[in-house]
Amino acid sequence: MFKKFYNSLSLRECTLLTVFIWIILILWASSLLKDSKTIFANLRNTNYQLKYQTQIISEKDDIKLRLTQALERVEPEKTYSSSQLVEKLDNIARKAGLNFDINSLSTQEGDIFNAHTVRIQFKKSGIVDLIEFDQKNKRRISIPWSGKNAYCSQ
Repeated sequence: MFKKFYNSLSLRECTLLTVFIWIILILWASSLLKDSKTIFANLRNTNYQLKYQTQIISEKDDIKLRLTQALERVEPEKTYSSSQLVEKLDNIARKAGLNFDINSLSTQEGDIFNAHTVRIQFKKSGIVDLIEFDQKNKRRISIPWSGKNAYCSQ
């Protein structure tokens, strides 16, 4: 049937039909090639993930031991939630009589504990006031893992 139809076409129509069929085949082949590249990339990624997870599972006992050791060093009753940290800093700064703003509270969640970061900005306070505040409260502030990142005078 197709041969009869093809033979009934003129030379120009036969050429156009052949070119059209080749274009369709090339588009189909390129799409198939693109899909196969994606499939092989996903397969390779899955194999890497499987190897990594197998390695993690094989180290299960070591990971449990390290977790237990880390949890022994952390005393939950001495740590604060984000709201408790802000409240503690607020109380200390108010008792010192300093003008301040507390903002930029962020929490970085970890496997064992969460790290809270708070930005406290002392307004119209000189460096002498801040040093005095720091010296007075060194022993009174019981914030584990606290640190002062920057002092900026305005």
